[in-house]
Amino acid sequence: MHFQTHSLVLSATAFSLLVESSPVKEASPNMLEARAMAKRAITGIDCGLYSTADHLDTHTNMKNLGKKDGSATITANSCNRVGCYNTSGVYVCNDTSEDMDIPFDEIARQIQWIRDSCFQEKSGGFSGRFSNDLDGNVFNVNVGYCNGNDSPAVPPNGYTYPGPNGDAVVHCGEGKSTSCSFANCDKSSINIESQESVVCGEYLGGAYIPSGQTYTYSTTDTVGTSWNVGGWLGLDTGDLKKVTGMLGFSATYGETASVGNTAGTTGLCGEEGKTGNWTCTMDIAPKCWEMKGTCHATWEGIDLGNVPYAVVSPQMDSDDGVGVFDATLCVCRETIEGGEDCNGWDEDGAPEYICNLPCKSCGTPCIKCEAIEDS
Repeated sequence: MHFQTHSLVLSATAFSLLVESSPVKEASPNMLEARAMAKRAITGIDCGLYSTADHLDTHTNMKNLGKKDGSATITANSCNRVGCYNTSGVYVCNDTSEDMDIPFDEIARQIQWIRDSCFQEKSGGFSGRFSNDLDGNVFNVNVGYCNGNDSPAVPPNGYTYPGPNGDAVVHCGEGKSTSCSFANCDKSSINIESQESVVCGEYLGGAYIPSGQTYTYSTTDTVGTSWNVGGWLGLDTGDLKKVTGMLGFSATYGETASVGNTAGTTGLCGEEGKTGNWTCTMDIAPKCWEMKGTCHATWEGIDLGNVPYAVVSPQMDSDDGVGVFDATLCVCRETIEGGEDCNGWDEDGAPEYICNLPCKSCGTPCIKCEAIEDS
């Protein structure tokens, strides 16, 4: 779904109570059943994604929506603002190809969960998204800034962060290294369904050397863990390590790993005995395990069943915190204005492997570089 970004515009008329008009349908047993199923299909909470809302005004939105009968009809592949009080809004987004009816009291309940999870200060702003998957019907409830003068179709990410309600304290979810821990996962039920070795980031080493010299990598960097799905379950890599051996997976991973001066990080800049105008550095590619599985979880006393998780965690040589990585000596391929290649990267004797990332080896194009450090 593609959204247009709107700049933040405030006016005196924005400070008013708005509960957006949506087609209202009477509550039915099917809706009650749908609510129960929705509670069992929570796929995550993300915090700090949008321009922020105020926690007290959000509480007012929650109360007003909770008093409404029926449901909000959200058209296919769209977001609709269903509440706006002062500069705090509530949005429901439908990520499916069919219209969906979401009960107002279910929206209010999810607002409360977002507020409880993403707001951790006595004052200031917050924003969040509560994601649901109901038998493939994917929708999410969102809290963030609103401008009552704008169309209800403006999505929650349509405003410049952070907005008038202040910076969000809690930022988690969406692949961020800090996880949101709101549900209770039964650690004895952890199941690892797959483990795949992946490259988790790429960067160049800290030094650039001219042809004929030997490169030695001595900079230490850190690689962290990223919970792409299920970060809100309260799991950590220590929990996963306890079951990897029993399931036949590798346990050589951790929350963070250092990438330092390890064997394999030296190399000659070009063929032995040959020099030229080329410059070399080291292409560093940390290695991670991408693990996927499920864990039986509960939320506020509600049985959520087996909830999926997906985590990318650095591979370790051992428990000493040293990470596994590929290190390949590479030649810098630089260009001058107009796109002409220079710096001798293709001269006879230069390394065959060209650096994947842009080098910063020379301040002036097309000169033979001296050995320098990249700050």
